Amino acid sequence: MDPSTLTPSEVYDVDPGDKLTLQLDESVGFASPSESIVRIQAEPLGAGFKRVVQYWFEINPPGPYGMKAIGVRPDIRAERDGTGNMRMVPPEHWPVPVSKQ
Repeated sequence: MDPSTLTPSEVYDVDPGDKLTLQLDESVGFASPSESIVRIQAEPLGAGFKRVVQYWFEINPPGPYGMKAIGVRPDIRAERDGTGNMRMVPPEHWPVPVSKQ
């Protein structure tokens, strides 16, 4: 899927120690755990819950696709929770946000 065709989806706030599980399907371009690449946008929450910094990660097959954030801000790092690769997506390949009107 061309990353420029992606649009913002649901936003989920995950508190420290919590886990969020989502079901991926064809409506979001997901074909199968062995054929699809999953991109995750992570934004650490600040004291005022204002989203300022964002990071995009690409997780390659095989599934399941898991990611965990470890540490305390500003020293937060992300790791893949499972086998396969996870890479940070260069900013020039981030989807362009669609403004809400």
